[in-house]
Amino acid sequence: MSGKLFQRSCGKGKPRIGARELVISISALLRDFRFFEQLRYKDGVKPRHAAALALVGRYLMVLGAVCLVVVVLTHVFERWRLFPWMGWGLRHSAGHYLDLCAAVLGLTSLPAGYSLWLRAKWELRFNISNWP
Repeated sequence: MSGKLFQRSCGKGKPRIGARELVISISALLRDFRFFEQLRYKDGVKPRHAAALALVGRYLMVLGAVCLVVVVLTHVFERWRLFPWMGWGLRHSAGHYLDLCAAVLGLTSLPAGYSLWLRAKWELRFNISNWP
């Protein structure tokens, strides 16, 4: 079967793998990865996983805090009329979209980062390995 798989060619003689074969190979790789992950960490929490989760959470919290500082600075610049070419306070201007994007990103990444950081701390403290 493997000989027939690579007999099909696309254009200039390059071997082509079909979608079915690609899905089968990816699912086999994922199955092997899960199996080896279970062998590596037999009991309790994966400490590297919890540390990485805490690190990602910290970076998300920093990103959220920086975005909220940008929101505050856009309002200060609008009040003092600094950088008038940004069009502070005008609809469909660069200043408006900077303020909006920073607010949305800050208000989503700060709680997401805190929840990831808190989950990692709870995993390490209570030795919880299979959370949903």
